[in-house]
Amino acid sequence: MGLFDRLFGRKRGEQPPEEVPPPEVPAAEAPAPEPAEAAEEKRGFFSRLFGRKKKEAPPAEEAEAPPPQEAPPAPPAEGPPAGEGPPEEPPPKDYSGAPGSLRVRIPGVWKVSRRVWVGVVDGTLTGGQVVEFLKAIDEGRETDAVQMVCDAYGDDFGALVDLEESTWDGLVY
Repeated sequence: MGLFDRLFGRKRGEQPPEEVPPPEVPAAEAPAPEPAEAAEEKRGFFSRLFGRKKKEAPPAEEAEAPPPQEAPPAPPAEGPPAGEGPPEEPPPKDYSGAPGSLRVRIPGVWKVSRRVWVGVVDGTLTGGQVVEFLKAIDEGRETDAVQMVCDAYGDDFGALVDLEESTWDGLVY
């Protein structure tokens, strides 16, 4: 038996058998619709190979119904719930382990007076400046931290630089 015979169940040259319509069954004797299990068994070739099942179409009633409207979220209650105090803030960060000095490099485009300078600002912070710098970084005050490094750069660079018109790529420390 050849491949064609296995696929189509007939030999080349043979005409396919004529399809005979099924006899009409009166409405009273009509077969019940197939249960979902039987519908799952009727799968395509690739679905049988790879184990995928056909998605079932939703019933006509559900398909035509508009999606339900979601209620708007309730406004948050003011203040803490009864019996509870205000939310606790995280404890302050301990900077006692901060180094005694910290070298910081900041590459960027710096606006100084009427000139623009492209280069790296390199400053070394010591003692309390290190703690102030780390606190500014942790609190999201990057501009303050950059100003501290510009002040430590020397030659009054911190007083001459315009940080609002300068740009930098990040702080390396």
